[in-house]
Amino acid sequence: MRIGIDVFTIRDLKLDPYQTIDYLNGLGFEGAQFAGIKSMDENLDVGKLKDIRDYADSKNMYSHVSVSCVNPVIFSGSFDELTGILQEEIKAAAAGNWHELHSYINSATERYEHPIPWQVHVNQCIKLINTLRPTLEKYGSRINIETHGETTYDVLKVIGATGEHLTGVCLDTANT
Repeated sequence: MRIGIDVFTIRDLKLDPYQTIDYLNGLGFEGAQFAGIKSMDENLDVGKLKDIRDYADSKNMYSHVSVSCVNPVIFSGSFDELTGILQEEIKAAAAGNWHELHSYINSATERYEHPIPWQVHVNQCIKLINTLRPTLEKYGSRINIETHGETTYDVLKVIGATGEHLTGVCLDTANT
């Protein structure tokens, strides 16, 4: 088993991806779960993303990346805008040889405090991932939903409605 960390835990250090890899390597970790892929390069420059991946590989470290939240209900734009953003992120991640992509449905307390019923959030997530089906299949990628404020049962419902080849679980044992 290889042990790494979610770079969210060291965000206050404000390290770039290369510095993050060096820092974690120096501490004896074997990998990094980076935040959104745009945090690695906001322009999704494929050359830079590949270079970051190659750098981690050269240190014998794994690297994982995240894509934007897959909940259109909490996205500030339209369903189609979010679909386009995710398509770009999936394509860029695949170019960097990242195919198991982290995401989430719930960013804070939406499950309990949002004016739109929670089941609508889950159903819209299912609709979005099914809309992304051609992109995910084209690039051989899968979105792994972290157990955040949603329950494991919510994530399993999404997987059941989209297919295991498109959606998986990122089990965060500190969450539900």
